[in-house]
Amino acid sequence: MSNAVHRQDRDANTVEQALAARDGRIVNRRNFMIGVGMASSVLGVALSGCSGSNPSEDTVLAAGPTETDVLNFALNLEFLEATLYSFATQGTDLPDSLIGGSGSVTVSNVDSLGF
Repeated sequence: MSNAVHRQDRDANTVEQALAARDGRIVNRRNFMIGVGMASSVLGVALSGCSGSNPSEDTVLAAGPTETDVLNFALNLEFLEATLYSFATQGTDLPDSLIGGSGSVTVSNVDSLGF
C-alpha cells in the first residue's frame, strides 16, 4: 500500500509540474506575441516618419480602375472559371467558338444590362 501512495503522490507531482510548465509556456508565448506586436508598431511608426518625399500641390495621384477595367476583370474571371470546369469535367479546354469575343464594353452596352 505504501508503494501505491508514493506512486499517487509522484503522479500528482508530475501532473502539477506538467501543468506549471504548460502555464509557463503560455505566458512565454503571450509575452513573445506582445513583444512582436510592440516591435512591429514601433517599426511602423519609425518607418512612417522616414519618408523622404514631401507631397506638394504638384503631386498627381493615380486614378483608380475604370468601370471598363472592372468589367473586363470580371469577364476574365468568368473565362478562367469556365476553363477550370471544362478541364475538370472534360479534360480539354473550351472550344474556340465559346472563347471568341469581339467588341468593347461601352457605356451603352453596360446601361442595357440593367445594373
